[in-house]
Amino acid sequence: MPTTPGAACSSSTTASPAGLACALEISILFMFSKGESVVLRRPSEMVRASSKRVWTMTLLNDSILLSSHLRHTIYFIAAYGSSRDLHAGFSHMKMQKLLYYVQGIIVAAYRRPLFPEPIYAWEYGPVVADAWYGMRHHGANDLPIDEIGLHPAYVESHFSDHQSSWMRWILAQYAHLTAQDLVRQTHDEPPWIEARRRGGVGAQISLVSLKNYFRRFL
Repeated sequence: MPTTPGAACSSSTTASPAGLACALEISILFMFSKGESVVLRRPSEMVRASSKRVWTMTLLNDSILLSSHLRHTIYFIAAYGSSRDLHAGFSHMKMQKLLYYVQGIIVAAYRRPLFPEPIYAWEYGPVVADAWYGMRHHGANDLPIDEIGLHPAYVESHFSDHQSSWMRWILAQYAHLTAQDLVRQTHDEPPWIEARRRGGVGAQISLVSLKNYFRRFL
């Protein structure tokens, strides 16, 4: 038999974890009744209450420590893809290649990286290893970028206007391509080729190599 929303909370106290969860549920339901919307943010886990629906999703594994710069870059790319209806085929592999392109254009434009985590020349193209571990639980499935619940303007507030402009520009060039297209393309580009020639499979792609290649876009 269907239960009244929040009815399961009647026997819980707010002093217990279950009680706290119920109090949160009741608060969200109260905001629904007033026609309001709320976004609750924790590291990588986001809950959005809007239009009488609640989504909970985890894009990144919280047990993997990532810099806030890398997290916000991932959210920026995800929000960009969602706002342009690119969720079909937006896989973990595709995200990795777009991280490489975004990092490359920012290094070329500002001579400093957007995020501190290194990029490696893996078999299937450039990979931010830390981000790979943070998102590998999605396997080969598309990333749930349309369920993040973050408005692009909120994500962009973590970057300067110039950074956001360059990031949007480079994503406009590549975000519509498939993961396989991006793999083939990065295999033909100097940063991946030079790293593999220098150190073999898994060698780090240097910031100098990124700057030298991507400055042709400036």
